[in-house]
Amino acid sequence: MSKNSTETKPLAKSDGVKSEADLIWDQIKKTPIALFGLSAKPLEEYSKRINVSDEKVHLSLSAPGAAIAAIEDALNVRRDGQGAEVRVNAFEVETMQNGMVSIGRRKA
Repeated sequence: MSKNSTETKPLAKSDGVKSEADLIWDQIKKTPIALFGLSAKPLEEYSKRINVSDEKVHLSLSAPGAAIAAIEDALNVRRDGQGAEVRVNAFEVETMQNGMVSIGRRKA
């Protein structure tokens, strides 16, 4: 396992139901993130998931300064049928003081 590999174990649940954080992580972990002009790699290769809460995904990033804006853009921009970028604002990305990132769904 590489040093940048992720820990994706769900929080312990007795009923076997995934938490909101687990569902979000399953949805976003393969999102391609382009950093430093290099080819895009999945978010899970730049981060390590830290289980903090059931509501939001908390990540420790290997390159926090460069990754924050790239992650927010990658998660909140989609392509329409003609290939144009459309901002969807589906996720709230918050930088925490300890260098971690918290990702949750935006409330409608």
